[in-house]
Amino acid sequence: MTGKIYKILSNFHYVKVDDRIIECKAQGKVKREIQKLLVGDNVQVELIDNNKGNIIGVEKRKNQLLRPNVANLDKLIITVSMKSPDPDYILLDKQIIYCLFNNIIPIICLTKIDLIDENEYLRIKNIYEKIGYKVYCVSSIDNIGIDSLKNELKNCFCVFSGNSGVGKSTLINKVIGKDIMNSGVISSKNQRGKHTTRHVQIIENDDMLLVDTPGFSLFDCNIPYKDIELYYEEFNDYINNCEFKDCLHIKEENCAVKNAVKNGLISKDRYERYITIVNSMRI
Repeated sequence: MTGKIYKILSNFHYVKVDDRIIECKAQGKVKREIQKLLVGDNVQVELIDNNKGNIIGVEKRKNQLLRPNVANLDKLIITVSMKSPDPDYILLDKQIIYCLFNNIIPIICLTKIDLIDENEYLRIKNIYEKIGYKVYCVSSIDNIGIDSLKNELKNCFCVFSGNSGVGKSTLINKVIGKDIMNSGVISSKNQRGKHTTRHVQIIENDDMLLVDTPGFSLFDCNIPYKDIELYYEEFNDYINNCEFKDCLHIKEENCAVKNAVKNGLISKDRYERYITIVNSMRI
């Protein structure tokens, strides 16, 4: 029987097969072939009884996130709080890079828009939509943008990610239509969220599969720093016009990308974050 791992607790893997959840353990052969099974893995199950079984095989993954540990997803819903905590655009750009590297569709979700001026979140929305990404501006308090986001999630397996306290769990509750996830709390002292989601698990709702993940403030991105330019799509029209083929678009002269930034054709904010990301990866 074939199913998908919905939750992992200790050595137990809870696999959805048809319309039931089967508690499974991985056989030794599977453990040797796959060092670590992940939520989202498609597996073959051999039943022991009606509710228990063994995982005897794992299908090839189409993609995998390192943190959170999830496999075979369609879209990553990158949640960015516009306030409390303040937005982390470096993390946003890193997650976009990682999505493109793994052939995952990045969807940007700007949360808590009720806490800031409309012009500010629309400015961010316009920057990323101009590049070609879908951006949803939502408020869980005022129920703004929730229905549009629901339509985006139909018929796909999606992961919600972002810093602690940005509103992932609250947003999932709104999308699902009931309170099933605990909401994060932001410390007024340091503006950091407390980790309230304890493990990764799939939540099924009608025609969508959603994942809430433990909050985190960093995102692993093991891509050679010289290749980062390939994941800045707004650079594509200019990188071949640089004087040097190995141009990093940072200190070089006669750089077409830098000229495009100077002429307002590329977002200065995005470009400066590109420099920060590349320099951090060169260390």
